[in-house]
Amino acid sequence: MATSLPIHPKNSISKEVLENYKAAGVDLTPYTGQELHDFRYELKEERAGRPLTAVLFEQDGKIVASHVVLPDASPGIFPIDDREGAMQGGE
Repeated sequence: MATSLPIHPKNSISKEVLENYKAAGVDLTPYTGQELHDFRYELKEERAGRPLTAVLFEQDGKIVASHVVLPDASPGIFPIDDREGAMQGGE
């Protein structure tokens, strides 16, 4: 599923959310004021009986950022290339 995600101060992505993404290793701040599309993919890996989700951010046909969403974890997002951290995150 793809959705449009404008990255600017007056939308649903607040400065706090951008800072949380950045702290988790996913820096979207270079795209402030621009529009990204996000694509979500349910993964085969599970945690607590629920599947993980991969999220890819695309702009002009190129993937510019990505992360994995973990159900029941805090912070709940990890860089997509940190498989070990993602599988152990929040434990």
